[in-house]
Amino acid sequence: MKHKITRIAILSILAISFCQAQMLYKSSIDSGGDNVKVDDIKLLFTIGEVNVQELSVSDNNVSEGFISRLDKIDIIITEIMQNPEAVTDANGEYFEVYNPTKFPINLKGWTIKDDLADATPHVIASNVIVLADHFVVLASNNVLASNGNVVVDYQYTNTDLNNAADVLVLEDGENTQKDITSYDGGTVWPNPVGASMEYIGSNIQDNNDGNLWTIAKESEGIDSPDLGSPGTAGANQIVNHLVYENDAWNEMPTPSTGIRNAIVMKGESVTIASNVSMLSLKVREGADVTVNAAATLMTSSVVLESTSTQYSSLILDGTITDGTSTDVVLYNRHVNATASTSGNDLITPPVTGQTFDTFINANPNVVSNGTNTLFLFGPFNKTTGAYVTYSNTETAVLTPGVGYRAGTTDNESLSF
Repeated sequence: MKHKITRIAILSILAISFCQAQMLYKSSIDSGGDNVKVDDIKLLFTIGEVNVQELSVSDNNVSEGFISRLDKIDIIITEIMQNPEAVTDANGEYFEVYNPTKFPINLKGWTIKDDLADATPHVIASNVIVLADHFVVLASNNVLASNGNVVVDYQYTNTDLNNAADVLVLEDGENTQKDITSYDGGTVWPNPVGASMEYIGSNIQDNNDGNLWTIAKESEGIDSPDLGSPGTAGANQIVNHLVYENDAWNEMPTPSTGIRNAIVMKGESVTIASNVSMLSLKVREGADVTVNAAATLMTSSVVLESTSTQYSSLILDGTITDGTSTDVVLYNRHVNATASTSGNDLITPPVTGQTFDTFINANPNVVSNGTNTLFLFGPFNKTTGAYVTYSNTETAVLTPGVGYRAGTTDNESLSF
């Protein structure tokens, strides 16, 4: 007997039990089998931690569950280790994916290809649940002792990531391409050895743009000397951030977004006009942030960045606090190296309340006399007509508006 399902019926919970049960995680999306579409509405195979029954409708299997106007199930490839050094390629290759949606996604039934015309693609055979705003790692080897101590969520076969150039494709259970990365061996993409390639764009940018990939710089969840951050956001990755770019947020901050880091990209200007929360806020060089009067930004830290030619700005008419303190703003102020053609800089602290002994403990790149008892940092003394050289025991409070001579060993930033 064939069952006709109307739009109204699909919008209801299907409670008809037939054969071929399968276990699903709570609120998970089973993209491994067929599903039914009515106009732009897609039936998602999901409903709690239950045995989901299926019934046959024409040539489709329909599971009891709920539907959502979720037009696109997104998965983003965010890290690729194609050429490990601490272990062999066969043991250490992996890639990482991220789920930017608000729904868990099950990769069971999805296909991994390492070529557009892959003759032996790998079909994911078991449940791989990518929670909302989370990462999972898929690898050729899940044994910690031999894969570089990488925690793997799924071990695949028949997939080799070429060291120079290759294509990595993910297709869902309907053979629809969900993501592709075509790295080129160094022409545009990075081409590291002993380090992964990490995607440093946002979730609304094109992760198949090699300009938005960089070489991992730290060992996070992987044995050194190899570098990578499998399963987590690396130091340079913002794919799981609230990102302000092109005059808009990829997701609007609210009073309940305190579990998300946020970043304002270079050259952008944003005004916070109402109460919002963020885990942290980073303001890139050339960007500026204004917190309006009566608005509160609840966050653990605000980091303002700069280069030798561009600086960030914060105009605070409202409040920035972590709930107990307002001392949460950190300014990374670029300072010349003494060996550079421009010599040292004359700078003034952009924030208030920090003593020099605390400042120097946080900035080991200030030029010193070698024993770290005298530092190339201090104000001008009008009486002597010379700049002061602060010692390691100096406890003077660094004052905004006062000029301090400063030099670094690395032509990088000093943190105030």
